[in-house]
Amino acid sequence: MRTTFRALLGFVILLIATAGIGFGGYSLVKGRLDNNQSSGGRGGGFFGAQEPTYTVDLLPFERGDFTPMIQGFGSISAGRTADLRPKVAGLLQSTDEALVEGALIREGAALFQIDPFDYDIAAKDAAIALRDAEARLATAKADLEIERNALRLAQDQLALNEADLARQRALREDGVISAAALDNAENARLAAQSAVDTRAATLSRAEAGVQTAELAVERAALTLERAERDLASTSLTAPFTGVAQNVSYALGRQVSTNDVLAQLVDLEQLELKFQLSDEQLGGLMGARGSRQTLQGLPVSLTWDVGAQVIEYQAEIDRTAVAITENQGGIDVFATLKDINGRNVPPVGAFMRYAFPEPTIRGVFAVPAEAVSPTGEMFAVSDKNRIEVFSVDIVRRVGDQTIVSGDAIEEGASFVARRFIQLGEGTKVNPIRPEVPEADAAPAAIPAGMPEDGPITLSDTQKECF
Repeated sequence: MRTTFRALLGFVILLIATAGIGFGGYSLVKGRLDNNQSSGGRGGGFFGAQEPTYTVDLLPFERGDFTPMIQGFGSISAGRTADLRPKVAGLLQSTDEALVEGALIREGAALFQIDPFDYDIAAKDAAIALRDAEARLATAKADLEIERNALRLAQDQLALNEADLARQRALREDGVISAAALDNAENARLAAQSAVDTRAATLSRAEAGVQTAELAVERAALTLERAERDLASTSLTAPFTGVAQNVSYALGRQVSTNDVLAQLVDLEQLELKFQLSDEQLGGLMGARGSRQTLQGLPVSLTWDVGAQVIEYQAEIDRTAVAITENQGGIDVFATLKDINGRNVPPVGAFMRYAFPEPTIRGVFAVPAEAVSPTGEMFAVSDKNRIEVFSVDIVRRVGDQTIVSGDAIEEGASFVARRFIQLGEGTKVNPIRPEVPEADAAPAAIPAGMPEDGPITLSDTQKECF
């Protein structure tokens, strides 16, 4: 009996001890869990592993005027070029020694000379033919004048014969003359009439002969003009001042009008061709919605040539009439200014361009990496926790974004750079720009520690270390 009582008492004591240990463990786990959850429940388990903290830079919202700069790359193209080809076929007799690749050619300079012998002979022959035609015209005019005089004489003779016939008829009625005499008078009038008709026909042929001679003179004059032009075309001159390229010729070579011996690029028509997106084009056109507003805008160009950077100035001249299908932008052409033989860039050179858009006033410009594509930004609460808020994206210009919205307060701080580890409630260590490092309070020195100089440790302290 006593043994049984002792066994029951031991079991009860064991049960009470087990319940006490279980309750103590539960309290410990719950306390740790509550402490961890009160700190955000991040980065650890139920037993309060340390929550990760991220360092972020803060910047204040500052309202101001913003002038977006459009930057990019374009290539130099020739707005006007001329193919230097012979105007007449022949033997290439001589060329200008200055005509070499990349040389500056002045307007009017003699570049090529075709052998002029055949063309000189043709011009002289055409001149002789013209003189012969002019002589024939003079003869025809003289013949015409003779025929006119002959017609007048025939007409006078006809008038006399008609008067004589009238007189003979009166005499016949009076019986003075015979019928034979009257017949002779009528025959004489008919002969005179025939002579008048013949002279009139001859005069018409003479007039036609003069017209034919005049046409022959005009034809000979045209032939002479063409021959003289061909003779003058044996010497090819530069149509404008420019730079020579693709020079290809050989003296003594037989050339034709289809042979391009060189090309001339007009210095005053060098252009930078680049593209603008729809968003950039819309910002430049503004409320007027006209591409003419782009004309005359100044553009700064830089050309990197190894370690040297060459600067140019240009001015937007025009835009293309069609959208580029494969890239979705519109081509813009800017004419280079103040180009001469010493600073002319080669066609095809790749240059960086930059020019300002119209100024946007009273806006907030933030770093592009501070705003998500959907317009989310981060701020830091008083407990150093991330807070998410939304803004409206007005424009994205390079590495800056213009934002607006009711969530923005001028002077309030935002996270300058977003990264994937950040989210709502993330614990952070903010670096606030309004507290310069020079003004930060010095770190507190633990009690009992010297402010400066070496520290002497005892043997016990050494053992502890």
